[in-house]
Amino acid sequence: MEILSSLVQSIGERITNVLVSTLKREVGYLVHYEETFRNIQEELDDLENKGKRVQERVDIARNNAEDIEEDVWKWLTKVHGVKEEVNAFLEGKHEVYTSCFRLRCPDFGSRRRLGREAKKKIELITRVIGDGDFDAISHRAPIGDIGLPSIADYEHFGSRQHVFNEIFEALRDDAIKVVGMCGMPGVGKSKMVGKIGEHVMKEMLFHEVTMAVVSANEDVKKIQANLAVRLGLNLSGEETESGRADLLEKRLRNGRKHLVILDDVWNKLELRSIIGFDVKEDFKGCKILLTSRSQAVLHANECQRPFLIELLKKEEAWDLFKKTLNCVGNLDILPLMEKVCEECGCLPLVIRAVGAALKGKDKSAWEDALERFRNSSPQNISGIDRKMYALLKLSYDQLEPDEGKSCLLLCSLFGEDADISIDDLLRHAKAMGFLEHVRTLEQARNRVLSLVDTLRTSCLLLEGTEDNSVKMHDVIRGVAISIASEDKKHAFVVKDGVLEWPDIDDTYRATKVMSIRSEKFGKIPDKLDCPDLHTLVLQCSSSDPPLQSFAIKDVVKFTMQDLHCLEELRITHLVINSIDISLGHTHAVRSCKLRVLCIKNCNKVSAVVSPTLILRLQNLERFSVTRCDQLRELFDLEGLNVGEGDFGLLSKVRRLNLNKLSRLQCLWNKDPHGILSFQSLTVVIIRGCGLLRNLFSCSVAGALQQLRVLIVKSCQLMEEIIASGEDKKVTGEIVFPQLKLIKLEKLPNLTSFSRANYALIMPLLTVAALDKCPKMQIFTSGDISMPMIKIFRSKNLSFWIKDLNNYVQQQVLNGKGLAMDDRIDGTDDGEEDEEEIKLYSILELLDNEDDNDGGDSDFEIDELIDMVEDLQPKRT
Repeated sequence: MEILSSLVQSIGERITNVLVSTLKREVGYLVHYEETFRNIQEELDDLENKGKRVQERVDIARNNAEDIEEDVWKWLTKVHGVKEEVNAFLEGKHEVYTSCFRLRCPDFGSRRRLGREAKKKIELITRVIGDGDFDAISHRAPIGDIGLPSIADYEHFGSRQHVFNEIFEALRDDAIKVVGMCGMPGVGKSKMVGKIGEHVMKEMLFHEVTMAVVSANEDVKKIQANLAVRLGLNLSGEETESGRADLLEKRLRNGRKHLVILDDVWNKLELRSIIGFDVKEDFKGCKILLTSRSQAVLHANECQRPFLIELLKKEEAWDLFKKTLNCVGNLDILPLMEKVCEECGCLPLVIRAVGAALKGKDKSAWEDALERFRNSSPQNISGIDRKMYALLKLSYDQLEPDEGKSCLLLCSLFGEDADISIDDLLRHAKAMGFLEHVRTLEQARNRVLSLVDTLRTSCLLLEGTEDNSVKMHDVIRGVAISIASEDKKHAFVVKDGVLEWPDIDDTYRATKVMSIRSEKFGKIPDKLDCPDLHTLVLQCSSSDPPLQSFAIKDVVKFTMQDLHCLEELRITHLVINSIDISLGHTHAVRSCKLRVLCIKNCNKVSAVVSPTLILRLQNLERFSVTRCDQLRELFDLEGLNVGEGDFGLLSKVRRLNLNKLSRLQCLWNKDPHGILSFQSLTVVIIRGCGLLRNLFSCSVAGALQQLRVLIVKSCQLMEEIIASGEDKKVTGEIVFPQLKLIKLEKLPNLTSFSRANYALIMPLLTVAALDKCPKMQIFTSGDISMPMIKIFRSKNLSFWIKDLNNYVQQQVLNGKGLAMDDRIDGTDDGEEDEEEIKLYSILELLDNEDDNDGGDSDFEIDELIDMVEDLQPKRT
């Protein structure tokens, strides 16, 4: 009986505890109802912020061409679903009230039900937030191909099939670690090696195939970088050759089978310095395939199985020639065609180039070509005999229009085996001025694309290994350099891999374009006497990007004399205290034609433009300075003697671009009024100038009659754009009659555009972007006259506003200011304008150039200007 009583008591206590617990929980839903809904809103805000942070990481990763992890996409999708679910739940909160004697009374049943569901929603949100703690959100995208030469037009020749098969069998043999092939330039080694790489992957003989071009100017770091990128290996954190070699060794010793192809080898290679080990060691996971012009080079590299790629058989050469011509032609020229084909020497490269040049030509053109081949003069080009030169020269001569010839010669200025960006070609084609009758950037781009297509179909350019790029066969590059050096119209001098400054004697006086590459120049001449020079390229052979790099060490003063025609000068990594462009003769001061001056990474320069230099830059149009860490002022006006006729110096400058000048305190050290004139200034871009407090005085601002674009970003001490100090030269108002776009971003101390009490008039202003300016209280202290404009917030979010002063003040009154997470109050037009999205994308691209140390951004700025020209104020 006692046992039964105890059992009943125990059960009763448990039931009571359960009932009490349930009752407390149910009452809690009612008592803590409002608190629970506050908590659910806070948790929802935390989820939204977490989603934004993850989405930002996703956007950055995608911009870096990385693949996003699948679970990250699923999480973001889940976040979106949970937000919709919870927001829909919150909208039902009004159901907790009912009508009672015409009074609004709580519906306790609904409150209890909603409170219980709210608790479950909080648990759901908390769980989703926790699931969003990703260590990594992306991974590097796999390489789409192995970067081998384009094999889309690979020709199968029966006479070479046995060599192809034997190479394959040699690679299959575990006892053979180094295989090589050699042959004349233009015989087709690179095409065959690309096909072999494809074949061994298809037959699963190797897990991975990677490749690098070595070339005559062997650059170990470049070879390592090319091998790494095709293996998906990141070497960006390792600058030393030995450190990179260690990383490559670990990657190649990962238990998989690798084939490493080293193309165009000229000398004995030290494999340990490149990939960290010698494959001839007892290691079965890696083999080397070499190509070279010389069998001796293969032997020097201890090649165990060397193969010779011979010339085509005559029948094969004739078939390829006919295929290139796309037709046999009429019987009258058939004998001429056969003779020209014989002159091509059974070399595929030459056969394709000559066939493309003579395709569709009449009998007289064939006769002339044959005569030129037979009477060609010898050319002193390594690996190219007189006949090959004459054959390729014909392809050049047949190019139409002449712009095609100029484009081909321009490609020869890039380094050997370089991937030549189409954008770089466009930029330099414009700078060199051979694109005729083009007025817009789009027209110029279309013209360059058309020229590149012509050169490809003429078999003078190859597909690049990178997107939107082309390559140049080293034989064709050698011929192009030779042509350019003799052509009076172009007059190029191209020197690669020189150990010291070459002797530039009187024979070079007529030079118009000079490109010299070296590891290091110990000394440059005191005088460079090339009065017709308009393009100067001095580049360290291991630096990027091409055609924009100037790497000279151990020089404290850079002087150029008698360069009357020099139009563009880009200087980087120059260890100098000053820059002097001396013309040698006083009467020649006004004859300096320099239009573009870009200074980058010259860390000892304290002032870029000296008083004497200002007098010589009267044709300057584009001025860019990037990462000069000691630069404190841009224009040194102290001691400048302004003579009669000198008023309005620098009056042709259209573009001013200053980027990451951490110690820049002022643009000039003396009031420029009456000395400098910026009457043509169209674009001003200032980024990362941490000590600047303002940009322009009121008098200078009032003279900016052509200003269309103003961008100021990441200047930590910037307080106002137009200085508010007393300026007696300005009365009443400041007018920017052409200004269409303003972007002010990441300016933590900016209080206003100007605190001066002048009326600000901007009749054509169309677009503004104001972001992360938390101290801005008002746009300008004076009145403002402007049309209705669009405020940009993001690529897909913009709003119309009528007055910048009212807009800023409204943000302050709302307690938001212009801080990082502002939401914009305005009128959304609800329309997605493609041109506006493109405009915002270009602004983002300029920001990326800034973040990636681009600095110059010429191409993007050109496109921005073209778009801004088309902007029109909203008509109300």
